[in-house]
Amino acid sequence: MSIDNLTPLPEAILDLRREVDRDIKSYARMMRDRAAERISELESTRLAAQLLDGLGLEVEGYGRLAWLRVELGHFPNSHRGNRRLALAWRKLRRALGCRLEQRGTDVADARKKTVAVQLRPVDFPAVRIRYTRPLKKGGKCRIVKHTYTSTSLVCES
Repeated sequence: MSIDNLTPLPEAILDLRREVDRDIKSYARMMRDRAAERISELESTRLAAQLLDGLGLEVEGYGRLAWLRVELGHFPNSHRGNRRLALAWRKLRRALGCRLEQRGTDVADARKKTVAVQLRPVDFPAVRIRYTRPLKKGGKCRIVKHTYTSTSLVCES
């Protein structure tokens, strides 16, 4: 490569400034779009908080109320526990006016063999609903404990 083939310095600086200006405009446009999305999420979360207010549930809000967490409690694997859980689901669906999706299940307490179930209302993506249940005896799922070993090199000085 010869120095004679390089773009002249004033022209290279001008190109770089144009590129930076384009990047700044693109970033500003992206941030305005993201701000509009966040405002919409914030409004929907506030609406969910208002709708859930009179249900007597344990509701926690975070920050500007950008996230909402609802704790339903523990439901045993009994006829009464199933009825209480179905009633809680119904109350939530009616209050929010949308269906609930199960978003995941995880171990709540390995010693007590309980699992935590995570729900999300489809119209309120920033709302998380959680309840716990014991693992069913003889069911498809079980709690597995993992142990890991690792090796490392230790050198004496």
